[in-house]
Amino acid sequence: MLAQGVVVKRPPCRTHRACHPGEHHGRLHLAGRSLVDACVDHATRAGCTELTLWTNDVLVSARRIYEAAGFGLVDSDAHHSFGKDLVGQHWRLDLEQRQRTVARTSR
Repeated sequence: MLAQGVVVKRPPCRTHRACHPGEHHGRLHLAGRSLVDACVDHATRAGCTELTLWTNDVLVSARRIYEAAGFGLVDSDAHHSFGKDLVGQHWRLDLEQRQRTVARTSR
């Protein structure tokens, strides 16, 4: 099973890494969404300013979860891993912008 990583940066330069399964189906999709939401909430409470993650473009279900959570694609690059030619992707979520948006919509 492929694993993806979420890298969380907190001021000043501390980095944490959490891994979770790549493709989610049915109930696992809900678990994947819950996990991403929990990571975003935790990072926000911890004072993080952004979340970045790396995945592969073939993991469509996971990418849909990231997009729904507000992550945006930053860049992508071809690589050969796991015995296959793949396209790696870096995704980013600006937590400060997300908090401003949430604050505006909850007024």
